[in-house]
Amino acid sequence: MSIEEYLKNKVSFVVKYSESGEPIVEKYKGIRKISDKEVKKAIRTVRGGRRIPRKILEVLPEIVNKLVENKVPFKVLFGRNEITLSFSRTSFIRLYRDKVYVAGFKNLEEIPLSYIADIIKKVGKIYMLKPL
Repeated sequence: MSIEEYLKNKVSFVVKYSESGEPIVEKYKGIRKISDKEVKKAIRTVRGGRRIPRKILEVLPEIVNKLVENKVPFKVLFGRNEITLSFSRTSFIRLYRDKVYVAGFKNLEEIPLSYIADIIKKVGKIYMLKPL
């Protein structure tokens, strides 16, 4: 699947790069300690679907394109009401309806945050969390 298809279907994915610099897009697998059968049972018990705000879904392709353009490896994780862009275990950006939480960065000038800072400002107020 292409990045556009993952975004359209709201499926979490990982972007890595080959030695030649070409992006490799894979479905996010996560960390699971239970069987597929138990996961399906748990999913059935959860009510409601994803209610990700339209504003975030409109801005997300811009963010992803900018990161791919600058060859930044990252993960896009779709949550129930938010989207998380993860760069490492300690650095991530979480996009909500009217605010953005940024963790693991000292300021907006740090790479890769500097590439997308002007785009995430469109979502809402940016809250810088202390580096972990």
